[in-house]
Amino acid sequence: MPNFKPLQMLLLDDVLQMGGGSVLSFSNRTFAEFFHEELGIDIDHPKYSQFGGSKGKRMRYFLQNAPQPIVVKALNALWEYREAVMERTGDKEAIPDVHRKMASLMRSIGGTW
Repeated sequence: MPNFKPLQMLLLDDVLQMGGGSVLSFSNRTFAEFFHEELGIDIDHPKYSQFGGSKGKRMRYFLQNAPQPIVVKALNALWEYREAVMERTGDKEAIPDVHRKMASLMRSIGGTW
């Protein structure tokens, strides 16, 4: 299971737009559907609500406690979703050097970017 350092969690907060309890543009329903369809995980299971029930708090718990291969797969799938939404809405990347930062974060947990 990954053990992200505080600065790494700040990056993930920004990349996954976890401010205010949200995660990217997901509703509660689409968040659950995404985890079920992409990872076969019931993110609504009470074990993911150890830090609280918001999407952001469940996501943080998942990132710190799920097995490393699943976290790597989730981050890659969430990145693809993020990129698709940004392309669709025409949003520009707001995080300087985000690709290098994410590649470094993924290497630190034994994943590839």
